[in-house]
Amino acid sequence: MSHKLGGHGEPRPRIGFLTRFDARTPREWSGTPFHMARALQRNVGDVQFLGPVYTWISFQGRVRGRLARLWGGRYLFRHRISLARECARRVRERVRRAKLDVIVAPAGSALIAFLETDVPIVYTSDTTFDLLLGYHPEFTGMGERLEAEGQEVERRAIQRAAVSVFSSQWAADSAVRTYGGDPSRVHALPYGANLDIIPERGSLISRKRQDLCTLLFVGSPWERKGGPLACEVNAALRNAGVPAELVVVGPRELPARYAGMPGVTLIGRLGKGDVAQQQRLVDLYASATFFILPTLNESYGIVFCEASAGGTPSLAPRTGGVGGAIREGVNGFLVPPDAGAAPYVALIRELLEDWPRYLRLVESSREEYERRLNWDVWARRVGELVANLP
Repeated sequence: MSHKLGGHGEPRPRIGFLTRFDARTPREWSGTPFHMARALQRNVGDVQFLGPVYTWISFQGRVRGRLARLWGGRYLFRHRISLARECARRVRERVRRAKLDVIVAPAGSALIAFLETDVPIVYTSDTTFDLLLGYHPEFTGMGERLEAEGQEVERRAIQRAAVSVFSSQWAADSAVRTYGGDPSRVHALPYGANLDIIPERGSLISRKRQDLCTLLFVGSPWERKGGPLACEVNAALRNAGVPAELVVVGPRELPARYAGMPGVTLIGRLGKGDVAQQQRLVDLYASATFFILPTLNESYGIVFCEASAGGTPSLAPRTGGVGGAIREGVNGFLVPPDAGAAPYVALIRELLEDWPRYLRLVESSREEYERRLNWDVWARRVGELVANLP
């Protein structure tokens, strides 16, 4: 490396930020690469964007994917070996011209799998290809050939990376167990909240109402994120005499069965790119009693970090990489998957009946955001990992 990362008095290192899309806007992947790049710029070095990376194979793949959906099927092209080879060819010259000290490739397995370069690569993701197979709806019924190519691209990416950083131990373990990643080069490091507006810590306790239990749900699609179960939990609380309401952010409309349920308020979509809408979302996080997301599958969950920023404990199933964001009894609780509404209702009632304990949970949730679930912490740790490379 031409510059030592983190050295006192040394020039700021040059970081190539490699994405298939344009990471200079928060539109892609819920804004995760956008916030990631800004944190690296603040804490580690000068970020140079190497994306977007367009190829004729990706264009063809999008067309085939749309056609497949019309027939009720699916065609996932982003893990094809042919695409990975073409991406490597297009990126190689950009890397050479940029004279970089390190490359950071978020969700970039296809971009780095065949990339020949002496520049050390940090590969980061919230999951591995293998973990998605049969777990996420889009990764079912792919066919043996597509599965095999996806596995090979992921294996090459992990083997090629100088450091692999995953958002949960669930994903990091897969990188070692399934793809032979070197345990000394594979790390679990939680991602942060994708928010520009953070509520004042001192205001959070006063925003929690003891006379009304507000459950906040932020997610789309409705079914996969567990919206029906969130409605069921809210209804069970109300039937038990608990003053409760469910506030829903994300869907533009609710299925008729849920739209008319008592105590359910649909806010709709709130775009973080609009300051007023982001402020409203932050206010909802800060004023909610609990954040609830009974998701069917989840690789991580940036929303749990955002809830913690608002001092709101999260309730979610113990599935996928959710445990990377939620620490049991610290910023929320994990319930058994497929357990139904009962454990959620029991936890909520138990905490509401011990308000001092609940308020301690509000404090520790915010502490988790400050100590662990923000992008500056993530970026500084990545900088340390790269600086200590042999």
